Amino acid sequence: MRRSFSLFLVLFVSLSLLTGCNGNSPKATISSDTQTGQTLYENFCLSCHGPAGKGDGPAASTLQPRPADLAALLQTHDDKYLAARISEGKEGTAMVAWKNVLSEAQIGQIVAYLRTLK
Repeated sequence: MRRSFSLFLVLFVSLSLLTGCNGNSPKATISSDTQTGQTLYENFCLSCHGPAGKGDGPAASTLQPRPADLAALLQTHDDKYLAARISEGKEGTAMVAWKNVLSEAQIGQIVAYLRTLK
């Protein structure tokens, strides 16, 4: 029941972001691929992972386990791993598979944006 509620909350917040609610992400001089990735991140990832990828988004406090700190993950994992995690999700967490929502190119753009986070 709690997992269903958490998934509902993640999807609700994501849909809210898609309809115009926008978070404050770090701004940097970045390529168009990374800019698109930033927009995608804000729409699909920010609600759980937060504006700087620290796992402190608005929905994070309701999730068990808490969302990953992407800044730390970036230090130990390559782009292929990050893309696979976004695509396939992670069992036992609220991280859903985005492969039926986002294209491979969009997932790659999100990964490119993640690499700009510090």
